Parts: sequence; C-alpha cells; structure tokens
Amino acid sequence: MIDKELERLKKLYCELGDIVAKYHIHGISPLVVHWGHYYPMQPNAGILFVGRAINGSNQRGKYLDQLEVAIQPQNCNNLKWVEEDMQKKGSNCRRSAFWRVIRGVAKEIYGDSWFEHVAWSDLYKVAPSKGGNPNKRLKGLQERQVSRNIGARDNDALPSNRHIVCWQLDR
Repeated sequence: MIDKELERLKKLYCELGDIVAKYHIHGISPLVVHWGHYYPMQPNAGILFVGRAINGSNQRGKYLDQLEVAIQPQNCNNLKWVEEDMQKKGSNCRRSAFWRVIRGVAKEIYGDSWFEHVAWSDLYKVAPSKGGNPNKRLKGLQERQVSRNIGARDNDALPSNRHIVCWQLDR
C-alpha cells in the first residue's frame, strides 16, 4: 500500500514542482512524509506530527532529482536521524522547538525509541534548500489545490487518527 501511495505522491510533487518552476523559483527542496520503522499502518492507530515547512534540507541539485531520492520508501521510513541529531550540541534538531516538542510528547508515549513509532509531515511541502521557511510567494503557490492533495495523500499513506499540528505563526 505504501509503495502505491508514494507513487501517487510523486505525481503530485512533480505537479507542485512544475507550478513553482513556472514562477521561476529555484533552489527548493521537497519534504515527503516520513515515518518510523514501527509506525502502525492499521487505520486509526498512529500519531502524525505536522509542522509548517522543512526549513531547508541543504540538499543540492534539481528538484526532481531530490524528489527521486526523497520518495524512496527506505528514505521515508526513517526518523532515527532526528534522535541522532538531538545528541549533538548546537544541532538543528536540538535547537528546534518543533523537534523538542515532538520528541518530548512521543518519548512519554513510546520511550527512548520514540522515533520508530511516529510520522512527520509539513503543511508546506517545499522550502528553500539553503534553509528558512518558504516566503509569502512560495507559500501562496503551495496553498493551491496541489499542496492540499498532497496532505490528503499523507493521510492515505499513513492512516493516523491523531494529528498534532505545531508551528509558530508569522509575526
């Protein structure tokens, strides 16, 4: 089921990439939904944490090449990197309020292997590769139908009954 859903997601991400390219926005990275190895795939079982945007990935290369790597199941089925990054002093995840909240909540429920049991996605599916959240223009492009369809596909691929949405409002 996951492979089929990821294929559907890939088509939507390609469409989103085409829309963004039409407006001459370059240097973006996609975020494809991620889940832990033991994320429960039966309906109404898991917790999906939803953030605002990927905040850059330091990925280089063309959007479609990045997407090709990101959409592979072995890359989606991995959140251990978050816990590993949390152990490094001054790391991005350790400084991120988003990841500290996710880790704190999930650790209370699942213990030290929390990252194996949860899923993560973002409202905005592409962000600048070099870091930061999408600007107003890039957000606007994603708020159209395509990004909503991708969000619905996230839910199809990972049938959770709990969504925890957390992001800071723009000031």
